[in-house]
Amino acid sequence: MQKKKVLPIVVMIASVSLILAGCGNQQTETPTAKATSAQEMKETAAPTASNSQKQDIKLTAMTWDSGEGLALEQKMMDAYTAQHPNVKIELQSVVQGYDEKLNILNASGETPDIFLMWNTPQFADSGVAEDLTPYIKKDNFDMSIYYDVVGAWAKYRDKIYGLPKDFTPRVIFYNKKVFDNANVPYPKDGWTWDEFADTVKKLSNGKKGKDAQYGFIALSSQTYQLAGYLWSNGGSEVSPDGTTASGYVDSPAVVETVKWYKKIFDMSARSLIATGEGNPGNAEFMSGKVAMMDNGSWPLADLTKDPNFQFGMVTPPVPKAGMQFKPVVHSSTWSMFAKSKNKDAAWDVIKFLGGPEVSKINSGSGYSPSAIKSVAAELKQDQGVMKPLFDVMKLPTNVPEFTKNPRFFEADAEFGKASEKIFLNNEDPQKTLSEAAKEMDKILKKK
Repeated sequence: MQKKKVLPIVVMIASVSLILAGCGNQQTETPTAKATSAQEMKETAAPTASNSQKQDIKLTAMTWDSGEGLALEQKMMDAYTAQHPNVKIELQSVVQGYDEKLNILNASGETPDIFLMWNTPQFADSGVAEDLTPYIKKDNFDMSIYYDVVGAWAKYRDKIYGLPKDFTPRVIFYNKKVFDNANVPYPKDGWTWDEFADTVKKLSNGKKGKDAQYGFIALSSQTYQLAGYLWSNGGSEVSPDGTTASGYVDSPAVVETVKWYKKIFDMSARSLIATGEGNPGNAEFMSGKVAMMDNGSWPLADLTKDPNFQFGMVTPPVPKAGMQFKPVVHSSTWSMFAKSKNKDAAWDVIKFLGGPEVSKINSGSGYSPSAIKSVAAELKQDQGVMKPLFDVMKLPTNVPEFTKNPRFFEADAEFGKASEKIFLNNEDPQKTLSEAAKEMDKILKKK
C-alpha cells in the first residue's frame, strides 16, 4: 500500500489503427508480398498469455515495501508463478529513493517490467509508465470491480496506467483506555472541529518529558493529511484544471482550516513531529502517551496483535455540525514500465495482481482493505475491525488534486514549506499562504 505523503486515447488509438489498416489495403499486392504477409504476421505476432506459457520468461518487478509488506508481495508473485511455471518473477525492493530509481532506470533504457506506483501523473507524463488502456480493452478487463475513488488513482487524462493493489482512507484512531481514564466520551462520526479541539485539550496533561501525555499527534508538513480538512471546509490547493494556486491555497476556506489546525498543532505532541512516512506516533499511541492519531489502515497490523489493547476509529471532524467530511484516500497500482521488453507477459501478471485471487491474499494480512468490492464483501471487511474505514469510503469526496497536474507535488512542496512556517514559526497564515501561492503558480504553469 502507498505509505507516502500520500489519479487520475482509446479513440485516437482506434482511429490510428483504422487509418493504418486502410493504408495497408492500398499496397500493391505482389505475390511475394501477399505470401510473406501472413507468414510475417504469424512470426512477429506479440506473445499472448497462451503462447507465453510455451516459453521461459523472466520478469522483474519493483516495490518500495520491505519486511512484512515485501513478504506479502512475494507471496502474490509466487501465486502467479505457481500457475505459470515457465515464468520467473524477481521482486526487487527499493526502500529509499524509490521514485528517483524509477526515473534513473527509465533514462537508462534498461528497466524492469512491473512496478508499484502511486504518483500516476508524474510517471505517466514522464513516459515511465505504459498506458494500459489498450490491454484493458483487448481483454475486456472490467474496471468497475474496483471502488470508484480507487480506480481514479490509476487514471490520468482519460488513460489507465495501473490496476489497484489496495487502499485506505484516513480516520482518527483513539485509545479507549486513555479516554476512559480521563472520563472523556468516545468521539462519534459527525463531531466538529471545536469538539475535536476540546477533546485534544482534555486528553493533554500539560506536562513535559517522560510524564507528558498528549491528546493528538500533529504533523507539520504532511499536506495530504490536511487535504480532507480543506475539502470538507470548501477549500482546495489548486484550481480544477490544476494550473493555478492563487485564490485557492490562500483562499478564506484554506486559511481558516490552517488556522484551526495550527490550534490543534500547538496542543499536540511536539517532540514527535515527523515527515509523515510510515506510522509516526504509533508506538506512543499504543503506550497511551498519545490519545489520538490521524492515520490510514497501516497501524492495524500492530494494534490487533494485542487482544487486550482497546482502540476505536472514527471519521475525522468537520468544520460545523451537519457538514459532511470529504476523505482523502491512499492507494497504489501495479503498473508496467513503458520500456519493458516483455509487455504482454507483464500485462498478464499485472492482470493477475489486480484480480480477486491476489486481492484476497493481500487483504488476508488484516490491515489492507480490498480495492475490489466483491472481495471486501466476501471477506466481510466492512463488518469487522475495518468497518469504520469502509464507512468513510462511502462518503462522497474530491478527486485527488495531484491527478490534475504532473507538477502538483513540486508545487505542493511550497505549501508544505508554508505550513511549517505557520505551525513551527508562528508566521501569519494569510501572508504566508499568499506568498506560497505565487511560487506554486510558477511551478504549475511550467510546460
